[in-house]
Amino acid sequence: MTGEYSYFRAAHKASDLQLYGRSAVSAGKFVRSGQLHLVTATGTSPTTAGAVMTDSFSASIAGYSDWLPFSPGRNKGPATVHRYVGIVTRFAAWCQEHGRASFAELTKADLRAWVNSLKDGQAAPGTKALSWWAIRSLFRYLSEEEGIPDIAHSITMHAPPISDRISHLDAGDVRLLLRACQTARERAIIRVFLDSGLRISEAASLKVCDVIVDNLRSRRLIVTGKGGKTRAVVIGTQTAMELRRYLRERQKSPWAESEALWLGARGPLTTSGLRELVEATGRRASLKVHPHLLRHTWAHHYRLNGGQTDNLVYLAGWEGPAMALRYGRSAAAERAEMEARGLSLIDRLAER
Repeated sequence: MTGEYSYFRAAHKASDLQLYGRSAVSAGKFVRSGQLHLVTATGTSPTTAGAVMTDSFSASIAGYSDWLPFSPGRNKGPATVHRYVGIVTRFAAWCQEHGRASFAELTKADLRAWVNSLKDGQAAPGTKALSWWAIRSLFRYLSEEEGIPDIAHSITMHAPPISDRISHLDAGDVRLLLRACQTARERAIIRVFLDSGLRISEAASLKVCDVIVDNLRSRRLIVTGKGGKTRAVVIGTQTAMELRRYLRERQKSPWAESEALWLGARGPLTTSGLRELVEATGRRASLKVHPHLLRHTWAHHYRLNGGQTDNLVYLAGWEGPAMALRYGRSAAAERAEMEARGLSLIDRLAER
């Protein structure tokens, strides 16, 4: 890196990558020569207390951040890029703390030591797996772009144990949540999440033209998912009718000319606005609810009521059947429990 600042070419907003160089204005655009900082909600902070990232690490992380969104395989969205870059930055700080001046100096023993440093009490199994996937992608970049051997390729990290049960709302909780809705917008948003299983980013990016409810027989949403892939998601009649009511109410908004579907008092709702609305509705129902829990609920009940794996994969926007099969096991476990409650041997003997 030359000069006081080196231009950072990642094609993402500052809020996506959260990288800091000269000032908050240039966040995500510049990396200070010899130092990499993270932006936090309260300002800026070095990668670790008292740590200053060396030129070598800073240059590699900047290049990795540029390469990652367009790396081989599926395209990485802004949220994934942000998480991976954060993990790699913390990994680089760990390397420095252990006397390494660049990624090229690392050995397989170093990687194993870092994995072991992610103690069970400090990181959930899923977090540990995500961290490892980020480091694997880092070494693919280093191998392709910087000529550093991919020492992570031959290291196997065992998959974290995953329970068959997936957190979700049962039918009674869903009814409570629906009753807690107070406005046409709340009723439409909660029903869309529960009836379509959209990711929060997909729901926030919906446009008015993506909502097809004029003819209830062809009711659906046109959704743009990960990697820019588009799919049609069918919704129920009740949800379509609530969307109709919301669209009529939406015409009264001073922002009605906006192409964004969801409007608030200050314009189109962002992912944060949607999250706050869902959580507030849940609190009124005495439930701890977030948008992704509603996606879990939709997928679980889809399988519980006989929905097929292949169809769920398409509707959810997944690339493979792994998650759909997991929801299938979760639904099977619930069906087994329901059946077992009615077939208790002791209860049946007591009835005689």
